[in-house]
Amino acid sequence: MKKKENVPSKDLLKAVELSRSGAYEEALRICRKIKSKNLKNAVYHNVVGILCRRLGLLDEALMNSRRAVKLDEGLVAAKMNIANIELQKNNIETAINLFERIVSEKPAYQEAKANLALAYKSIGKIERSLNVYKKLKFVGSWSQKARFNYSTALLTIGNFKEGWRHYEYRWKITPYNQVIWPIQNKPLWTGER
Repeated sequence: MKKKENVPSKDLLKAVELSRSGAYEEALRICRKIKSKNLKNAVYHNVVGILCRRLGLLDEALMNSRRAVKLDEGLVAAKMNIANIELQKNNIETAINLFERIVSEKPAYQEAKANLALAYKSIGKIERSLNVYKKLKFVGSWSQKARFNYSTALLTIGNFKEGWRHYEYRWKITPYNQVIWPIQNKPLWTGER
């Protein structure tokens, strides 16, 4: 049962909706207006932490996410945000430790596993990265980026057939997750020379 402090207000729900549409600055403005009413609300601090990370305000993001975890130790989304901030700050070993803890707490958390694989890849532990990627279920909004990262890990070790298959998947991404390369109606590479 959630503590009463963690019940989101209408304004906080509006901020979450705005953030889903990519209006991070507007969502953060709303959150800052309702801050005084949410000082002990872990959900509020988690939302602010995520918004700040997306806007590149990493110190503020870290402060809010840590506050969220302090208020509610079971709030995995806040722990994930902290790990992502550390990854973004290039504190890779710290990020790896945090992702490993999250995965041990929530073994089915696929996005945490994908980010752990990316962190391993970032420090050159390609085989460890690939071992994590191979066990992923690529489903959800996070999976498109993860599949692309998996492809680059495969290409790094010379597994071109499978690597290009995953890499080319990036060209098929829906408009919501815009394609990096505007190549359309091209045959997919099947491994021939």
